[in-house]
Amino acid sequence: MTTMSELLLTPRFSNIEVINAEANLENLVDTIEISETPDIVAYLPKNTFLLTTAMAFQNDPEALCKLIEDLHRLPAAGLGIKLGRFIDKLDPMVIATANRLQFPILRIPLTVTLGTISHQLLSYIWDHQTEKFHYAIDIQQKFSKMMIKGASLQSLIQNLGGILKRPVVLINPFLEVVASTQHFKQASYATTLDDIHEKLKKNAGTHK
Repeated sequence: MTTMSELLLTPRFSNIEVINAEANLENLVDTIEISETPDIVAYLPKNTFLLTTAMAFQNDPEALCKLIEDLHRLPAAGLGIKLGRFIDKLDPMVIATANRLQFPILRIPLTVTLGTISHQLLSYIWDHQTEKFHYAIDIQQKFSKMMIKGASLQSLIQNLGGILKRPVVLINPFLEVVASTQHFKQASYATTLDDIHEKLKKNAGTHK
């Protein structure tokens, strides 16, 4: 999954600016759409980054606030507005609404068309998704080969921890540690493992 933050940290999109200070840039972005239709939200898939000139809201900031609220409920990833075409500056109530919802409003530069920026954003998202897909396939193939060769659970968990660069522990239904990465031999992680045990016991008790 790609987030708004990842997009904005990409050098080619450095000219896209966040307008509202309270924007949640961890919103997921699955696709990009362009529209000038006020009721477009009814036709958008979730996690859409909507691009617009806001022509339909030129003299109606309240309607733009409603669009932001509707996009937030969808939920959408954010709203990119090409300021300077029909709206030079957003009304304070629009920014206040976006901040209240922590919904991202972004300024699309006048120097690029919405079609061009849409194509660039989609290309990045698709390439990113393809890369993650190939990464997942590579991991699956590696573990399949290890299992065919009779690798132990300890070996599988150790390799998984190396790939994820995170401590990994495998616990059976009886809350016994079956295998774990080397992290848990350290005193600090041993304490963490004790905490995990306690939380699992409490959770198991509430589901009896």
